[in-house]
Amino acid sequence: MAAIFDFRLTETTLGQDNLSSNTKGKGIWKINNSLLDEVEYKSMVRNVIRELKEEQAALDLENILKEIETFYSKLYSSDGIDKKEVTAYIDNCEVQYTSSEEENVTCEGELKLEECTAAVKNFKPNKSPGSDGLSGEFYKTFWDDISNIVLGSLNDGYRKDLITGFPNVVGCLDCTHVRIQGPTENEKDFVNRKGFHSLNVQMTCNAEFLITSCVAKWPGSVHDSRIFRDSQLCRSFENGTYDGLLLGDSGYPCRHFLMTPFINPSTNEQQRFNNSLCRTRTTIEQTFGILKRRFACLSVGLRVAPTKAAGIIMACVVLHNIAQEKKEVLNCEHQNNYNEVGNQLNYVGPDAGGAGVRNHICQNNFR
Repeated sequence: MAAIFDFRLTETTLGQDNLSSNTKGKGIWKINNSLLDEVEYKSMVRNVIRELKEEQAALDLENILKEIETFYSKLYSSDGIDKKEVTAYIDNCEVQYTSSEEENVTCEGELKLEECTAAVKNFKPNKSPGSDGLSGEFYKTFWDDISNIVLGSLNDGYRKDLITGFPNVVGCLDCTHVRIQGPTENEKDFVNRKGFHSLNVQMTCNAEFLITSCVAKWPGSVHDSRIFRDSQLCRSFENGTYDGLLLGDSGYPCRHFLMTPFINPSTNEQQRFNNSLCRTRTTIEQTFGILKRRFACLSVGLRVAPTKAAGIIMACVVLHNIAQEKKEVLNCEHQNNYNEVGNQLNYVGPDAGGAGVRNHICQNNFR
């Protein structure tokens, strides 16, 4: 502990300059208050160091970290409390205000530099340091130097939490519509449910917003599930070429390799499963957003024939992946976390289909 805080003990000479006269001519002196505080502080430091040495406290980094972990574990835990009672109380607690879906979308996602900067500026002075041991004044003083590090750390933690509970996730699956000019042949096939001409493009992505597969050949009226069922990606999972799980929305059928949410969750476990799946699936929505921001033509629309539009979309996908790997334009630095979950999917049971695998994950990972 002494090595960490680098206490520097120096001798202090109490001379006339450090003393002040209390009553002139009577020879009564007192020690200056600030000097007294310093002496008491250094005496306290000596006592702490002596106690550490007498107790033979471990001063190596590994043991210090263990001591810190033990301290905070005891600080934030309580003995004698029934966890089931706490869970029941929380589940039955009446919520005074529930955020709207629009507010949920606004609050969801990674932090922005502007948000963090505004929060740091509002730190109140003379407050105790946080759990990281750093005060608000430190962040205000060095924010320009550490902002990217802090922001990256916070967003990395958010991204890791996105896949909490899901074993062996390899990607997220969804479709997006790219507006095109109405073709002369089979024009009605390209009108989607929103009433405009489009190609319905299927994509999968990983945690780095890299697009790992893309199918850009189907008219806008074709359903997402039909596109996936006919894709090479589906056949590869069916044949066991890929070992892992895809996450999709309720528009897809639940398969042993494709997890979708419960339509009508009836238990707390199923609700937690749905919440975690929906949070994880935001990765593919964010990937669509990044792609269309990077290539505005995919958002505005392509005034070309469907075959040429498909080629343009594929070219944009390739360039997007190159830009992501080079960290160009948009800063989305983080590591692929899909395979960092320690628990693996080992389910062999009477119902080895999608529903059986989903129930197994729900019961073992979301209690």
